[in-house]
Amino acid sequence: TNHDENSWHGTEFERLGDGVRTYATFIFTAYGIPMMYSGQDAGLNKRLKFFEKDSIDWSDPQKFFPFYQQLVKIHADNKALWGGAEGAMAVRINDDDPAVLAYRRTRDANDVIVVLNLSAKPQTLRLKEAGAAGSYTDQFTGKAFTLSTDKPLALEPWQYLVFVKQ
Repeated sequence: TNHDENSWHGTEFERLGDGVRTYATFIFTAYGIPMMYSGQDAGLNKRLKFFEKDSIDWSDPQKFFPFYQQLVKIHADNKALWGGAEGAMAVRINDDDPAVLAYRRTRDANDVIVVLNLSAKPQTLRLKEAGAAGSYTDQFTGKAFTLSTDKPLALEPWQYLVFVKQ
């Protein structure tokens, strides 16, 4: 998303609904350099005026600042997530389910696994990459998860998980 999208096509909340944090996690962990627009980190939920001065409510009622602060830290601290030749390409580690995207980015000692439920319905992660199996801790919740090729992982609607090995 960006400020043009916000002005012309609607806020993140209009366009992505409850998937806002899931798609933000994707943008910060997929290949490339994440960008943010003014107020996004405060959960701005209004269309910005185009070509006019517009005020932004920085009170952050939905507590987006800590979420984005964590995303920025994860991205900055892990070479695997850096852009260009310094980072690593994402490798899909799950089946071709269009509602679930799981990928791994590895560079040097930095290994990041991301699991995203891209839907408003519960889904199941079916891991196809045996090398990604193991026990992990989600960077956002501190909750433990086990990835296995033998046992699918149940995902809540719009659930996003980021596992970091360093």
